[in-house]
Amino acid sequence: MADKWQAQDAFWNSFGMLAFDDQMVFTEGNEPQYPYITYESFGGVMDQGTTLSVNLWYESTAMNAMKQKADEILQYMKTHKTILAIDGGYVWLKVSETVPFARPFPTGSDDKNKKRILIQVEAECLTNA
Repeated sequence: MADKWQAQDAFWNSFGMLAFDDQMVFTEGNEPQYPYITYESFGGVMDQGTTLSVNLWYESTAMNAMKQKADEILQYMKTHKTILAIDGGYVWLKVSETVPFARPFPTGSDDKNKKRILIQVEAECLTNA
């Protein structure tokens, strides 16, 4: 059984792009190559559900590939019960009913070719206790 960090890392890396915990620090010259995913970790104690942010990062003049990848993730989560086995239980990742699943979001960069889509998912902890 995986710990919380390993389980979510394996899940987000399953979409054909490298994925990194958003707390990972990259040194200059060692930044990830576009496209890639960053995800908010649910590593803390989760007694109840929480909303997690996931970002798709692309370097492109168009949004088509990003939108297709966001739709691929959405369709996967709608058609599969995304339950990650972790030490001491499970975490259920699901499409939120209260916030939009994906939307373009500012990158904070002056480079207009750097683009980001913010995805928000719900995480619910299901423990064996």
